[in-house]
Amino acid sequence: MVGLIVFRDLFVTGLRMLFLNNGISLVTSKVAKAKTGAQISAIIFVLAYLSLKTFPLIDAAELTAFIDEFNLIWYAVLTATLFTVYTGLNYLYINRDSIETFINSSGRGE
Repeated sequence: MVGLIVFRDLFVTGLRMLFLNNGISLVTSKVAKAKTGAQISAIIFVLAYLSLKTFPLIDAAELTAFIDEFNLIWYAVLTATLFTVYTGLNYLYINRDSIETFINSSGRGE
C-alpha cells in the first residue's frame, strides 16, 4: 500500500514538473483534496495508535485491543490507498488531452 502511495505521488509530481517545463498546465481534481485528507487521517490514526500502545503512562489496552480486533489500521491505510490509486487514474484521465498533445509534440522533435 505504501509503495502505491509513494509511486503515485512521485509520478504525478514528476509529470507536473515535466509538463510545466514545457509550458503545459495540468488540471487537478477536487477529489485529490479528499485523498490528501484520507492520507493525513490514516497517518494520524496510525501514529496515535502506536503512541497509545507504547506510552507507559496511558492505559489504552481496551482501545488498542478494539483497533487490533477489527483491523482498523489496515482499513485506514486501505482507504488512503484506494483514494490515492483512484486520484492517480483520474488525474491521467482528466489530463489525457494535454498528455496526448505533449506526446505528439515530443515525437516530432518540437
